[in-house]
Amino acid sequence: MIRSEDLNRFIDKIQFTDTCWLWTSSLDESGYGMFWFDGKSIRSHVLSFLWFSGPIPEGMTLDHFLRNKDRTKCKKHCVNPDHIEPVPQGVNAKRGAGWHRDSSGLLKCKRGHSLSDNPIITKNGGRACRECHYLSNNRRRRLVT
Repeated sequence: MIRSEDLNRFIDKIQFTDTCWLWTSSLDESGYGMFWFDGKSIRSHVLSFLWFSGPIPEGMTLDHFLRNKDRTKCKKHCVNPDHIEPVPQGVNAKRGAGWHRDSSGLLKCKRGHSLSDNPIITKNGGRACRECHYLSNNRRRRLVT
């Protein structure tokens, strides 16, 4: 149940533009807006979708996309429910900018390094850009010595 004071507190943290509703309060480490509600911290775009559009369909995840003919990517801190749509996780992953897209045409990592070189497999089984991994390890070694 949405209380009017929670909704007013939520709306006070939004900067309304011609297209987006930009979250102006705290962001998590990934750049998504965060809002304290019902005793816990929840991503603000999730609450916005739930409050203004209804429940998230079973097996779906929320993705930031404008509903225009270009289907342009929206900002992570936008909470306009018209810019958020429920999609299967695989669709959300393919639309993103991570490693999962390299077979779909992504040619560079988020720092601009070529992905045509062999990526490395991390200890937890993930994939990482070899150049970014090398640079990160060198920075870490310089701090230790």
